[in-house]
Amino acid sequence: MHLRRPPTTQLVPRVECLDMMATPSESRVPLPWSDRFQKPSAEALLAAMPVDARGVITHARQAFNALPGSKETLEWTGPAWRWSWLCTLAGKQGGRVWIVPDPAAVLLIVELDAATLEKARGKKSPRHVRDALADATPVGPNRWCQWTPTNPGEVDEIVVAIRACIAP
Repeated sequence: MHLRRPPTTQLVPRVECLDMMATPSESRVPLPWSDRFQKPSAEALLAAMPVDARGVITHARQAFNALPGSKETLEWTGPAWRWSWLCTLAGKQGGRVWIVPDPAAVLLIVELDAATLEKARGKKSPRHVRDALADATPVGPNRWCQWTPTNPGEVDEIVVAIRACIAP
């Protein structure tokens, strides 16, 4: 049995620059956040984010870079966090903060050793900050906290708690 195409359908050559009916996979351009082979600029990462997330990211970068001795780099962190800013905190307590510009939700991830993290538990902090510190995931001697801030005020509350942790 031989199947034939109906005579009304024909293959028509496409002109790529004029084709307005391109399939999503053909016309999709990878977000700068997810293209691991090309390091994006900070401006390109921010431009690809929703408008409200841009302010949160910019504020978080400024706030964590204002901590004494912190150093910021833009690094590929793997398929989960992709291109993210890493702030390395100075001092013997040290620690690391990732600012993840995920288009779905901005993430702030903080890694501190358990003894350093204990310093913040007695401090008066908003509930969402206290809960993340209390529920920090243990990985070896370190603890990992994660927040999804939606406004610059929440970022400030997190920075105050982290500053209390790394204070001498």
